[in-house]
Amino acid sequence: MSFQMDNWNCTCGYGDIPCKMFPFIIILLQVKIILSCDDIVETKLGKIQGFSDTGLLDTEWCSFLGIPFAKPPLGDLRFRDPVPAEPWSDVRKATNYSNFCTQYDIPYKQPGGSEDCLYLNIFTKKIKPDQPRPVMVWIHGGAFNLGSGDNMFYGPDYYMRKDIVLVTLNYRLGIFGFLNLEDKLAPGNQGLKDQVMALKWVRDNIASFGGDPDRVTIFGESAGAASVHYLTLSPMTKGLFRQAIIQSGTALNPWTQKSPNPREYASKVCALLGKNAESPEEILQVLGSADAIELSSLQHKVSEKTMRISDKDLPIIDENIENCLHPYTINLMNEIYHLPISELRRMYFKDDERIDKDTKDKLTDMMGDLSFVEGTHRVARIQLQKSNTPTYLYRYEFDKNFSILKKIAKTKISGASHADDLSSLFRYTGLERLFKLKPLEKGTDGYSLMENMVDMWVNFATYG
Repeated sequence: MSFQMDNWNCTCGYGDIPCKMFPFIIILLQVKIILSCDDIVETKLGKIQGFSDTGLLDTEWCSFLGIPFAKPPLGDLRFRDPVPAEPWSDVRKATNYSNFCTQYDIPYKQPGGSEDCLYLNIFTKKIKPDQPRPVMVWIHGGAFNLGSGDNMFYGPDYYMRKDIVLVTLNYRLGIFGFLNLEDKLAPGNQGLKDQVMALKWVRDNIASFGGDPDRVTIFGESAGAASVHYLTLSPMTKGLFRQAIIQSGTALNPWTQKSPNPREYASKVCALLGKNAESPEEILQVLGSADAIELSSLQHKVSEKTMRISDKDLPIIDENIENCLHPYTINLMNEIYHLPISELRRMYFKDDERIDKDTKDKLTDMMGDLSFVEGTHRVARIQLQKSNTPTYLYRYEFDKNFSILKKIAKTKISGASHADDLSSLFRYTGLERLFKLKPLEKGTDGYSLMENMVDMWVNFATYG
């Protein structure tokens, strides 16, 4: 087990983007109580009633699930910026997770979800603590195409041992959240704007749940981490949070950028629907009236074609190598990173070494460096050069817990995989049922690491 943390004194300046001073973390006697979770909570939109929940080691907390923070983006609101949720008159029973946002489930090769998905969830040990508690807002990952804020991956158990308020949320994904027609009709980044809307709701209402709106920390993993990084750079988020934790993803990683020709991409989706559309008005009319599930399936097909670029060049990763990495081609990597192929080979391979299954560890290192490590280090260096804001860098190497990516890829490659750190921060409540997994057991290395990581994350949210 290896866990390292170094203190970097640096800042967040990116070209002409105004610098905002935030502390960062970058990929960084049980008391029995009687809870009163049936109390009705007053928010600015209406009354909410949650319920008492129980987790590992008999930890108890109050859950409030499926709270709307924006109007359902249906009809004319599809592809539009989020609109604040409307007030309600009756007491809202917040006892069930909402629908997850429409998406194509790649492992199961089928679309699902609903466009009516802009909801958040709140977990707290006390609705009325003696002092307002720090708030931690989690933004899920999933390549901007998958995932949700429910307990499939993000059970709150580990945080409910601490004196914090945890918030998880949904945001629009794929074409629904990131369609960009280079026009005011669909300017793009609706998914990120959903996150901003959720943070505004937290600012305005979290005090009713015992949270301190002036001590909000946002954190996320993969696409959620890149989202967090984008939020720190946006003037739209001024006053919405104080600190950020970024796990395995930054705005400078290549996969955070969408198609360089977004309108052409949208036009191709229209063609798959049997419609010829070129102008923003035509495209919006076609996509706006399409069935959501069908649209989710078709946008995946366009994405898949654009990923493969060319089958004629020597592939860096063959599809058969453990089925665990995208089949990028060497010419694509050279184009993105502006590195001569000979330089890449010298860095990772011997001159006479064939790129095959025997070199998968080196291939994994290379893809990890190109996809995550280089961008993360670049952000850290910029922080160093531009600010005196404290920044912490962590490296996660533990590989004894359940790895969802290795499970999906059906591989037994040793070492920590992308997203493995989630198992040390959240209980995989849904995955435990799906794969018949055992929760982390007290006394194991995995449990000890979880305690240490959650302690550090919560301490950062509490003290900075």
